[in-house]
Amino acid sequence: MGLLRIKGSIDITQFWPTGKSPNILSDADTVHVQVDPKSSFVFEGNVTRAFDFAWVTTRKNKDGSRSPNYVIVSQQTTNAHVKIRLQGIDAPELHYRVDQNKPEVRQNWGKRTTLGLRKFLKSRASGMTIGCHVETLVKSPNDVFDIYGRFVGDIMIADGSGILNVNHWLVEKGWAFPTYYNSMQLGEIDAINAAWAKGKRGFRKSIVKRAANDMYGLPSGKAGDDPAEAKKDKGKLVVPKLFRRLVGFNEDSKGAATLKDFLALPSKKRDLVIKLSDFKTLTPAQRAHPTKKNSGVPLIKLHTLVTDGNRLGPKAEDLVFVEDAANLKNSSKKAIGWNDQGVPVPKI
Repeated sequence: MGLLRIKGSIDITQFWPTGKSPNILSDADTVHVQVDPKSSFVFEGNVTRAFDFAWVTTRKNKDGSRSPNYVIVSQQTTNAHVKIRLQGIDAPELHYRVDQNKPEVRQNWGKRTTLGLRKFLKSRASGMTIGCHVETLVKSPNDVFDIYGRFVGDIMIADGSGILNVNHWLVEKGWAFPTYYNSMQLGEIDAINAAWAKGKRGFRKSIVKRAANDMYGLPSGKAGDDPAEAKKDKGKLVVPKLFRRLVGFNEDSKGAATLKDFLALPSKKRDLVIKLSDFKTLTPAQRAHPTKKNSGVPLIKLHTLVTDGNRLGPKAEDLVFVEDAANLKNSSKKAIGWNDQGVPVPKI
């Protein structure tokens, strides 16, 4: 286990209500960090080029072939950047959909939390750009990205004479929920829970357990919106994990009568969680591979925690979600090591 650090910068114009073209409109838990691929990635004090032209996901071409979606976007331009998923937190959705033929929707507080982060970063920035480090504890390059090709880590910025963890700040201010995955270290989880316990503001008093259908349909935040809209962006709020499944239920219920029934469908059978109290008793191998046959891990199907059709009983901070591991690839077609360096692969 070692520390991987990215040195980069955050363009604050990427956040609602402006957005940064092309097609970047960040919310409060997903941030695009500009990097220099030749020097920004450092593992245990040594520069690594392991992520050069590496990918997790691909896109289909018109001729039927597929092309990689490189985890370092626009690597060969001055706009090289990495999409960061802030580890251990989940903010209210600013724009989300399941059916690509339907408009994006948001949760209550999606605009307000995003604007809160934007204003905070601007207050610490010089102009509209702020330097940062992104850090994560990992064993291999394959541990770094999630199944969507997002770097999972903590964003650190200068704050006076010290360093501030943005993930912890968001949770403490009540702009994001604690949200844990089995890839996290116990110390990382404890730090987020400590920040959550300290805070009293933000959306905390708006949290409810029922994911009611009237939560679906709020228009998404868009570039060019009036920032004054954030002041009115309040209302009942469920954990984003449950909201995203509510969106799927409303856009295609697949015959299910309730959200609980929808979550029990075979297509949702991989929605698995572990109680945090149980997770802390597991070995590192069990935490890393909880779904392995005969692992002994007390897995729980998410739908069994939903009662009365749409009510999620446990609090977000008491659960650990099981996440599929990503499969990072590059031109070598082999497991990627810290000393590897890929080259462009136009098609697969």
